[in-house]
Amino acid sequence: MLRIRTFLFGTVLLCFTVLPLYGLDLIRELDWKDNGNLKVERKEDGGRMRLVFTLPKTEEPLKFINCTGFFSKARDISEFKELKISARTVAGQKIHLGVSFPCTGGYFQTAWSHGTTGAALRGFPFEKTAFSNLRTPNLKESRGMILNFGLFSCDTTKSDLVLEITELELSGGNDDFLIPRPTAGVIIDGAFQKDWGYENVLYLWTPPRFLSLRGKDGKTIDGEFSFMADHENLYFLALVADATPEEGVSPKEPWNNDSVELFLASGVPGRAYAAPRRLNECGFQIIFDLSQNGKPFLFGGKGKAEEIKTALLSGDHKIGGALRKGYVLEAAIPLKFFPRGIPKKGNLLGWCIKVNDCKRGSSQLPAAPAAPERNIQNYGTAYLELRMEENFRGYTFGTPATAFRWPERYLGGNGKIWDDAFTQKKKLTALSECIYLNGLWAVQGVQNIEQAPEPGKWFYAPLPMGMSWATPVFRPENGKLADSHYSKVTGSGSAKNPYLWYERTVEIPKNWSGKNIFFNLGHADGEVALYVNGKPAGILTSAKNRSAQLNALLKFGEKNRIVLLYTGQINPRITPNGGYGITGDLVLAADAGNEALKDIWIRKASGIDGTFRVEVRSDFARLGTLELTLLAEDGTVLYQTNRKPESENTVFSGKAERFPQWNPATPRLFSAVVRAFDRNGKLADERKVSFGFRTFEVKNGKFFLNGNPIRLRHTPVAGDASEVYDPGFFEYVKKLGFNAVYLHAGSAGNNQTLFELLDKHGFLAFCPISDKLADADTLEELRRYRNHPANIGYISDPYGQFIFNGLGLTPFQTDDDFMPDSPKAKEIEKFLKKRQTLFAQGDPERLYIAQGTGNLPGSMRMSHHYPTGGLNLLDRMMFHAPWTARKNRKLPLSIYEAGCRSIHEMDLQHSDDKFPVSGKKDLKTWRMVNFEAAARFIGDRAFENWLEAEKLIFRASMRNYRMNGVDSVTPWGRLWYSMPAPRKGVFKEKDRRRLSWKYFTMPLAESYEDQWMKMNSWYYCLRALPDRPWPEKYGESYNSIQPTIFADIYEREMQPLFCTIAGPAGDLFSQDHNYYGGERVERSIFAVNDDLAARSFSAELRLSVDGKEYARITHQLAAEPGETLAVPVGFDLPQTTKRASAKLALFIDGQLADEFALTLFPANSAKHPEMPGLGIIGDGSFVAKTGLKAERLDKNAPVPARITRIIVEHNAFKGVKTAEHLEKFLARGGQILMFEQNDSTRFGYHARERRLEHAFIAAADSAIAEGLQNEDLSFWRGRAESVANEVVPHPVYQYGIAPGASIPHLTNRNLVAGRTVELPSYGNFRPVITGGYDRAEAVVLEARSGRGRLLLCMADVTSRYGIDPAATLLADNLLREFAKTPSALLPGVRYSGDDTGKEFLSSLGIAIDPASSVGVLGKGGTLARLGDVSTVVRLPFSGTLADAVNAKSFELWCSTWPRYWNGQFSGTLELLKDLRPGTDFPASAGHVFSGLSACDFYFFELPELESLRFKEAVSDVKTTPNGLAGEGVYQGRRLIVCGVDPARIRSGEARGKALRIWSVLFSNLNIENAFRIRFSDSPLDLSRRRWTFATDPKGDGEARGFADGKCPKEKLRKIIPGIIWEAQGVTERNPELPNNPPGSAYDGCAWYFTTIRFPEAPKGKFYFHINGLRDIPTFQRTEQQSDLYINGKKLPAPVGIYNGYLGGPGARLWEFDADGMLKAGENRIALRVYNSSGAGGIDKLPVRLEQKGKNLNFLLPYEFRRSKYTNNFFWCW
Repeated sequence: MLRIRTFLFGTVLLCFTVLPLYGLDLIRELDWKDNGNLKVERKEDGGRMRLVFTLPKTEEPLKFINCTGFFSKARDISEFKELKISARTVAGQKIHLGVSFPCTGGYFQTAWSHGTTGAALRGFPFEKTAFSNLRTPNLKESRGMILNFGLFSCDTTKSDLVLEITELELSGGNDDFLIPRPTAGVIIDGAFQKDWGYENVLYLWTPPRFLSLRGKDGKTIDGEFSFMADHENLYFLALVADATPEEGVSPKEPWNNDSVELFLASGVPGRAYAAPRRLNECGFQIIFDLSQNGKPFLFGGKGKAEEIKTALLSGDHKIGGALRKGYVLEAAIPLKFFPRGIPKKGNLLGWCIKVNDCKRGSSQLPAAPAAPERNIQNYGTAYLELRMEENFRGYTFGTPATAFRWPERYLGGNGKIWDDAFTQKKKLTALSECIYLNGLWAVQGVQNIEQAPEPGKWFYAPLPMGMSWATPVFRPENGKLADSHYSKVTGSGSAKNPYLWYERTVEIPKNWSGKNIFFNLGHADGEVALYVNGKPAGILTSAKNRSAQLNALLKFGEKNRIVLLYTGQINPRITPNGGYGITGDLVLAADAGNEALKDIWIRKASGIDGTFRVEVRSDFARLGTLELTLLAEDGTVLYQTNRKPESENTVFSGKAERFPQWNPATPRLFSAVVRAFDRNGKLADERKVSFGFRTFEVKNGKFFLNGNPIRLRHTPVAGDASEVYDPGFFEYVKKLGFNAVYLHAGSAGNNQTLFELLDKHGFLAFCPISDKLADADTLEELRRYRNHPANIGYISDPYGQFIFNGLGLTPFQTDDDFMPDSPKAKEIEKFLKKRQTLFAQGDPERLYIAQGTGNLPGSMRMSHHYPTGGLNLLDRMMFHAPWTARKNRKLPLSIYEAGCRSIHEMDLQHSDDKFPVSGKKDLKTWRMVNFEAAARFIGDRAFENWLEAEKLIFRASMRNYRMNGVDSVTPWGRLWYSMPAPRKGVFKEKDRRRLSWKYFTMPLAESYEDQWMKMNSWYYCLRALPDRPWPEKYGESYNSIQPTIFADIYEREMQPLFCTIAGPAGDLFSQDHNYYGGERVERSIFAVNDDLAARSFSAELRLSVDGKEYARITHQLAAEPGETLAVPVGFDLPQTTKRASAKLALFIDGQLADEFALTLFPANSAKHPEMPGLGIIGDGSFVAKTGLKAERLDKNAPVPARITRIIVEHNAFKGVKTAEHLEKFLARGGQILMFEQNDSTRFGYHARERRLEHAFIAAADSAIAEGLQNEDLSFWRGRAESVANEVVPHPVYQYGIAPGASIPHLTNRNLVAGRTVELPSYGNFRPVITGGYDRAEAVVLEARSGRGRLLLCMADVTSRYGIDPAATLLADNLLREFAKTPSALLPGVRYSGDDTGKEFLSSLGIAIDPASSVGVLGKGGTLARLGDVSTVVRLPFSGTLADAVNAKSFELWCSTWPRYWNGQFSGTLELLKDLRPGTDFPASAGHVFSGLSACDFYFFELPELESLRFKEAVSDVKTTPNGLAGEGVYQGRRLIVCGVDPARIRSGEARGKALRIWSVLFSNLNIENAFRIRFSDSPLDLSRRRWTFATDPKGDGEARGFADGKCPKEKLRKIIPGIIWEAQGVTERNPELPNNPPGSAYDGCAWYFTTIRFPEAPKGKFYFHINGLRDIPTFQRTEQQSDLYINGKKLPAPVGIYNGYLGGPGARLWEFDADGMLKAGENRIALRVYNSSGAGGIDKLPVRLEQKGKNLNFLLPYEFRRSKYTNNFFWCW
């Protein structure tokens, strides 16, 4: 419940106090334990404790060791800010340090320290922000600390290691609590997350720092509290757990109600809080009565209670890391209440808090003072913004900094940095001029704000420029400036300097005397205190007070000392363009006028009819006349008039007869000059502003510029991850087709210069306005930008409305009027309308754009679009087609971040695994799945260039945006048209710049694209990667720039006139490409004119066959601005007697615009021989097409003995109750050819919906693949009937959030395989055609079982038979192979070797047969013992056959990109070569490896492999490039080798591949396998068991015994796992959650129940796997609210949680020991799910128990994988 109230006066007294929690000395607090040879001793010297760790030298080198210390009982460390370590090694060894806190639920840990120990004592500060979670650690319950010692740079075999630690301390309780300024304009509404803490672009909220609440007895309050303050109010936040909030009936005794009591004091020294003192002398008390209709009571202070603004929000809130029932209290308390005056920045405040619960009484902390209303002793304390000493009286500045000469490389000659010759001066108007103070300044950092700069400690650095890695910093050395580093100024770690002093001198011209002199600050990410000649001149900020008048402080005709004190964030980033610090021009301006003109607003300058309206705000009372002149760029007067001002606002309106439009093609700019004359006719003031005649508007759901439709193609902020504009950037991106620049709402700040350039170059943009500004400051910011023609609207308030309604989760929500209906969403809607009104007040001519808000009436629909691995290419291409077809169009669509390519850190980052990079096994980063994901589209070519797949995705995405008419789109990521040539050592690059002092001293507007010339050399060589030649003046000579494979997308897809070869009318996105000779191909010429003028053009479509032109069609076409055309064209294809390649090529005005490949097949003349004993299961429709005769069989009856072959038609496995008769049929030697089955059949979830458009031949020597090539197995004509045409997510998903959303699909056309089965690891099988992610999906699979054979075809051939030639040929090949009788299997292999090899063969299902013709050599085995075998298989690492094989242990690396830098993915370097784990290509290794792909040989973890090269004694050699597999002839025997040992592979995923390699190998050798085909689930699979379900609205089911089987039967209902519960009728509202949106149906707790029976009690470790679970919507991958119970016992938290992107959606994995948990007989399984909103329940199968190693499965066994990562997810947020 939300209540916003203004309270009345009252009195009451009660309180409690808190004590500081830290610092905590961990040397003393922890009980340290030895770890093997590592001994630890605690020693005391002079009262100081230290730890001494001793490790004797070792025989083998150690790389890592650790030691653990334990608390006596669990300790709360949740509030620490920093861990300080001081350490040294006695012998100077270099050791990296790392830390981990073991806690309940997981570990809180750091990476290795950047620095290492040495002989001297060194500090290692670890800030809390540097720690990360392993699982879900509860910091309130820490068990101790693990000290990790990285010995990478230390040889432990040479000497003993002695390490001393003298400091090991946690710090950061209330002793240093600083009350911050708000980061946003605070709204007292209870929706505190937008005001308190920080919310990033993923809507992940970082909470504010909460007060440490701990009493003398160690107890804590059940809540969290914080303060903020601005110049008017102290803001108070309370989050309190209360099971029954807002209760109480004592209006006169509020302390007996639910209430919060707050005591505040100020104006006394800190020591006053250590002794008794009366509160009424220095403070006041507030009691917030939180009962219904309650009010606050105020005691003391200078104010009235009704001036306190509060809001109370009751409900479920996250308190102390858990979702709890309770309330949020927000309050704004006027600072004027303090009796000793308004506290200032740096002042100390005292405070006490008490919480009263009317149900439980005052059960919180007791007050430490006996009478807190009279006594402030022991109050907690906090400082306003920063800590300042109480006796501080101001600064005394010493000797001025020295003006050194410019460093030689800046061509400064003999001049000094502050000489007049190096100062830029400009004439602004007839009355004003300025001096730019840009250039090198003296700079030094200090720890305390009271500390004045010291004369001997100056460094030198440029202003304007943030202080970051990129900043060139210099130090005085021998009278010159030498290179230094930014950290010398900013400090580092615990010694970081939060304040920066800057200083320089400047000579003020004598003729400036008598003028008004101002210091103007362009921009600073903080606060700047200005001192002139030692005297304070004002406090400047970017939000307000940008200028300070200096007349009284300056000395004219002399040098003046200018000093700046910068207070703000000093947090160096890799992106200098947005770095922290002073980043705007620094200007001294002299104005001879009297500031009569306040503001000039070009409110209107129509690009349609030339009408204009100029509003001038002036000091009208002093003026006689205002004159307006409109000037063209060449000085021509367009319009001139004057008038007498009658009020502060004077309006000039008129019409220009000649007004060249401002637009992206011709950005014509004009000037408006306003001159103010006093009443005597003397010029009093003059101002000049730039503008353009242009009209931007929204009509009929479209954008219009100057009356013509326009679609915006935005380039991201800058060309690379450094966010720096390269030289010539704007001209470059204009050529690439962009007409707009995208600025994120978070890009607010110093953009004035940028908009001047956008005006000049003709780019439209949304202007970012910070949501952190108060309303008055927001209006002031609008005034700064509202004259720019480039500015078409203001973007702010990044509320992702889809977070509350799921608008971005589905392409089928197309209603422009749709708005969310949850109370929270309604509150946000109300807030946004208020903001819309505010922005209209400041500038009604431009749009207000709430970033990412979905539908916003009066603006646009704005959304991200990040399609991920769950979508195929046609889904991407058609995604916005439903939006295009919508009715009642009102809003244009702006996709402000369009993931037209994979977002590497999200879409392609594996959330569980790390892998080595850069050729170093100890340098690991999160595993990137570029290869595996690309293999879905390009197969094994992914390992040659995975970017080819990215190009397919890029093109499909761009076709979506262009063909579906999306109004505004920002293709996300850096520009990909060209790139520097791949290079290896980035630090080996030479700095070849031609540097100059001018780049530092020029105004930003003149040097915006010269920023690379300002960077230091280290950063420049690291980051400056020109993707085009730079102008010669920069001194660069990059001659190796080369186009990328994406270049033609920019050349063809991004240009204003876009033309492509599309599908036929009504099916424009069709990719049909396989045709029979003589057929007619129907296509369209599709054109989009996004130019601002009509276009006439010639369109010629040419058909060539086998490289020779066959026919052409030409059209003369014309398109109006914004128009799309689809012109039908068609060709009659020639007859052919063999497979032929053909191509359509589209030429526009003679230039190639698009190509489309075709394949021609000879007419189908296949005739199938009769197959005696052929039976069919199905309706016979497919068999009838083939001409075969077959007997219809009862699918559930035993197979008659006369039947030897069975064809199972499409989906005919549906309704099969038991398949034992088919398993017996296979065992007796029968054959089954099974065509595609969906999940409604006995296959169930094993028929995985993957919607593959591409498949790839794995067994090229198989007759099934005869006549086919990989390109034939893509985009088949017709529809894949194994899946639905459209998949529309259930409406309830819109109440969730984007990560892991339900996957939508838009068509089943052109799919090769709608469903697939997972490739097994065990059994006698051979994949013939595979596909999907990592090629892990079986499309066509051949398997043997007993004497029988199964041919499984999941490719959708039956509905395409006779339609698509490739599908038809595949079906015919299958039938021909099916007609053959397979050869008999060998019962086993001969074996020679030790037991390890024998056990390995047994694990694969391979028996030992002394009579076999196939022999296997293990370790210790010999050829002689094998006898007369014809084939020998050598096991890996067996050490055998040294005369035939040169075996070498190795790791398989490959050179590819992206590059990894500093252990992490780096976007800027993603096109550079680097090393990462590689693969081998089995196709070259002979028939025995047929069925395997390069994906099967790709092991991300870089295991130890064996390279096996045949010696001269071996003939007829076939081998892979890296020697991992091969065969040859040795001593008359066929010799087969493979260097992959599953025992040396750790992860289940990679081990499963290794086992598959060996299973396929023995299958190709015709060896029988013990693992037979099963047409039933594993006994451990619970997916298809009977489940029941019960809602639990109050969440008390556990207390009522639900987990023990005590749920009342009348509450139970049937449920099907794998389908959300809302789709199964669970739609009643939960009365306990009245604020949840109505459409969200049932939210809250619910239970799933089933049972599993065991004949005897299981033993060992088990895993419980649910493949998809919807509980709480969250962006955090490891957050969840589900619990598993087995036989009434609650299991610990899951060990695997897979929410969101990074491998979602929603899988869970619990780990447990069967002992004491599972029993013989029936076992109860109960699952409790708390679904807070949106879809709920188990939505993906399987649900099953698993064990390590081999697990039974449908068809064949699989290898257990602990990681449940999947790339088949969708988040499109």
